[in-house]
Amino acid sequence: MRLNIIHGAVIIIPRPPTKGKKKVTYRQLWDQWIAKRTYDLCESTIIASSRNANVYILPYIGSADLGDITASLLQPVMDNASPEANKVLMQVLRYGVKFGVGCEVLSDIHYKHRPRASAGEAFTLAEINLLIKAARPDWFRDMVIIAFRTGMRRGELLALKWEDIDFDLGYLQVRRSLVGETRDMIQIRAPKCGSFRRIRLCDTALLTLMERKEHVSSDFVFTLPPDNRLIVPNDVSHNMVKACNRAGVRRRRFHDLRHTHATMLISRGVPLTAVSERMGHTDLTTTLRTYTHVIPDIQKVAVDILNDL
Repeated sequence: MRLNIIHGAVIIIPRPPTKGKKKVTYRQLWDQWIAKRTYDLCESTIIASSRNANVYILPYIGSADLGDITASLLQPVMDNASPEANKVLMQVLRYGVKFGVGCEVLSDIHYKHRPRASAGEAFTLAEINLLIKAARPDWFRDMVIIAFRTGMRRGELLALKWEDIDFDLGYLQVRRSLVGETRDMIQIRAPKCGSFRRIRLCDTALLTLMERKEHVSSDFVFTLPPDNRLIVPNDVSHNMVKACNRAGVRRRRFHDLRHTHATMLISRGVPLTAVSERMGHTDLTTTLRTYTHVIPDIQKVAVDILNDL
C-alpha cells in the first residue's frame, strides 16, 4: 500500500488485486455511484455531474481497473479537469471505499481544488475570433457565433427552431430548452427560470442563421447531419474543449460565451436593463450580482464621455 498526495489530498493506493479477484473499473464504479445518487440529487446536479465525468474523467480513466489507479495516473487528469469534475472524481472513489474496492481516500482531508474561474469569465474579442476559426464541425462553429452574439444558453440554442426566428424584423424568440446527457435522455422543456424572451439579432447573427437555413432541412436550427438528429448537450462541451485547444486559448466552458456577450455589452456602456433582458435574467439584481466585476469599466466609459463634452 502506497501513500500519495494529490492536490493536498492523501490517497492510499492499494497493492494490485490478487489473482482471481474480480476487477472493477472506474466506469463501473461510476455507473453504480450515479445510479445511487439519482435518488437523492436534483436533476440539474445529476446532469452536471454526468457532464463533468464524460468530459474530464471517463475518457481518461474510465477503463482503468481501480487497483491500477495511481497518483501518476490521476495527477494529469485532475490538473486538466474543472473543480467540479475533480469533486466528482473524488466522490466516486470515496464511494468505492465503502464497499472495499479501489483507492482509499481519507475523507477528513480536503483536497485542494484548482482555482475556479469566476462567474462571467469572458473571452477577449481576439480569443473569440480564434475560437470561431478553430471551431468545427460547421454546426458547432455556427453555435459559437450565435451564442456570442445573442447570449443564449446552450440548451436554448439546441432547442431553437426556425419558426422562432423572424428574419424580416431581425429577432428570435427563446421559447424552450433542450436537456439530457444521452440521446435517450433528451427532453425539450421551458427555458431556465421561465426566461422566455425576444432577442434582437445583429447583422452577423442574421447572416449566420440565413446561411445555415440554406443547408438545414430540420425544424431545429442546430442538428447533426446527415439525418438531422438532435444534438446532445454533452457533444457541445466536447467540441468546445477541442476548439479551445486548437485555437490555443485557455480552456473555458461553452457557457462562458454567454458571459462574454454580457460582459462586452456592459463594458461598452449598454444599459444594464437591456443586457438583463437579452440574458433572460429574472430581475436586474441578478445581472448586477453576476457582472459586478464589469462595473468599473462602466465608470470609465462615463468619464470618457464627460471628458469629450
